[in-house]
Amino acid sequence: MKHTKRPLSLLLTLCLLLGLLPTTVWASYMVQITQQPTAENNYTVEAKYGANILTEGFQWWKKISVPETYNLVESNPAEDELGVASVYYGEGSYIDGHWAAKRDTLSAAPVFRVSIKYITSPGDQVTVRIPPEMANDTLTVENGSGDSFQKMGDGVYTATFDDDGGIWIKSSSEFTAVITVDRYWTPVAGETTPSLNTRDLGKYYCAVSHESGDLMSKIVTLVSPEDQPTVDWLADPNIHMLALGPVEVTQDNYDDIFRGVPENVASGKASFAVVNGTPTLTLDGVTVEEGYEADVIRIGLLCSDELTIVLADGSDNNITISGEYAMGIMTGDMSYFSPLTVTGTGTLTVSASASGMLCFGVYAGGIQVTGGAEFTVTASTPVAQAECIGLNIDVGGNLQVSDGGVVRISGTTAAAAFGDDTVQILADGYSIQGSTTADDFTNLADAELKKLKEDGDVFTLKVGDEVAKSVVIAPAHSHAWSGAWTTNGTHHWHNCTNSDCTVTDDTQKDGYAPHTAVTDPAKDPTCTEDGKTEGSHCSVCGYVITAQETIPAGHTWGKWTLQADGQTVKRVCEADASHTESKTLAITLDKSSYVYNGGENTPTVTVKVGGATLTLGTDYTVSYKDNVNKGTATVTVTGKGSYAGSTDKSFTVTAKTLTATAAKATDRAYDGTTSVAVTDVTLDG
Repeated sequence: MKHTKRPLSLLLTLCLLLGLLPTTVWASYMVQITQQPTAENNYTVEAKYGANILTEGFQWWKKISVPETYNLVESNPAEDELGVASVYYGEGSYIDGHWAAKRDTLSAAPVFRVSIKYITSPGDQVTVRIPPEMANDTLTVENGSGDSFQKMGDGVYTATFDDDGGIWIKSSSEFTAVITVDRYWTPVAGETTPSLNTRDLGKYYCAVSHESGDLMSKIVTLVSPEDQPTVDWLADPNIHMLALGPVEVTQDNYDDIFRGVPENVASGKASFAVVNGTPTLTLDGVTVEEGYEADVIRIGLLCSDELTIVLADGSDNNITISGEYAMGIMTGDMSYFSPLTVTGTGTLTVSASASGMLCFGVYAGGIQVTGGAEFTVTASTPVAQAECIGLNIDVGGNLQVSDGGVVRISGTTAAAAFGDDTVQILADGYSIQGSTTADDFTNLADAELKKLKEDGDVFTLKVGDEVAKSVVIAPAHSHAWSGAWTTNGTHHWHNCTNSDCTVTDDTQKDGYAPHTAVTDPAKDPTCTEDGKTEGSHCSVCGYVITAQETIPAGHTWGKWTLQADGQTVKRVCEADASHTESKTLAITLDKSSYVYNGGENTPTVTVKVGGATLTLGTDYTVSYKDNVNKGTATVTVTGKGSYAGSTDKSFTVTAKTLTATAAKATDRAYDGTTSVAVTDVTLDG
């Protein structure tokens, strides 16, 4: 290693920026904890209450894969129990294995509560169980932030806790509760001091409790090193940090790791280790957008020594930096620039943009890209006279690309600059192509290493005699164009089937051309065959430009018409008279005979077609004839709507029988006949 003290300081700063150091500084009321590694590689926390340093109440915990279950009790916890930190306002007490609610004396209405708080571990799964007969509709279970627990069944509620620890249960009637905690952390035996002394790999945190009313401790998450760093890394006493890993960046620890950058910027995982004396940084989906202010230059990733960056398989990683003066990656300390190696089957995109006179994508003492890594570097500025270079390799350094690595470089001034005439670009089996336009990785021609200026000693890549502002260094390639077409909405082309093809611009691919549209004619539907709307497709590749829509087949039926037999209705397809349908017709009267009553007789008519009852007024109408006096009456049923034709049904009206109940006759003298004149008759019936 070189330049032990200052390079170390810069490296540790770099590791902080990329989320390698879980140096969480937290405060709960007046308590603070900071991580302060010692020269012996132990991990020490400091807890303060106001100005007083706490010396008791420490417990270190280690992450486990299978959770341990604890009952939450009020005091004197056994091995499988956790004691609460406080019972608020005496609301609740632990009796005979359960929590008993206490009535709120300040409330006029009956309100019963259990209000407790305990010291959490990250990811605690808290379950509250209340006897179903006590879990009425007024029961609520919330955490200290007022968020409701999830109801899992009658009287069963769960929630995941990270740092609050408050459990508030309320009901309008008395209740009891059993509260359990499933914890993915186990206390480390004997580790009850501010310092953690262990060599076991794993994830740890320290909880500190303080008995000052509601004052609760918080946690700081530590991750043990995979390879223990040496004491040399602590050469700068002003840096109270130690590279640990891997640490996952989350919104919870984001501000502490990335120093106040907006929470939606960072993501992914990063880990750090010293491998054979070389600082090695592994990136897995990491995004950095704020960087580090080194004097007047904002730097995205800073390492004061030789650095190897390993890209996790399939990962996409981004360093995007902007400022008055900007630099994406720098290895070295301005007086000496160290080599940078990028390897692994992932991508790393470095973008630096400056509003001032100085901008570098990467500044290093040599760069090697290998192992399938895709390394894209761009530097841009709107200032015409600025020095803005994608890759700047210092005196004595080379650019080497091998083993499937791919390099894309762009700079407003030049894609690349090299410090002297000893520089080499080592890229056997590769093509080196460039463009005189920045950010143009498609319109390329062969590029060569030449002096930037004839009277200078800085070298660059040129296309002909012009400076290349974009360069692609990729494995030399012969295309194997697929026989199948690839398409979008306007064009078609053939893709290259070779996995190492670097052509990403579709316009540069074989057969690229706009679609040739031909019309797919419309077709009318028939009774039995679907039709289609008009459409179109490309006559070259077959791409459907306008899809034809199906018009369903179907008959155009006429009305149901009464047939001669009077018992059948039939309908005929108007498009094809050979297609018919018939159904039975049944007409019934609710009454077939009436006795003369002096008024109209109107039996109720029921009409059924194929067993389905039709609707009077919608499907048919009825009219009556000769339906008052004695004799045969007629009801005429006439089709309506979807029905046509008419038919008659008859019923009878019979005479009414009359009986004489009284009569008067005029007196007269016998004249030898039997005739009597009746003058007043009374009939009944």
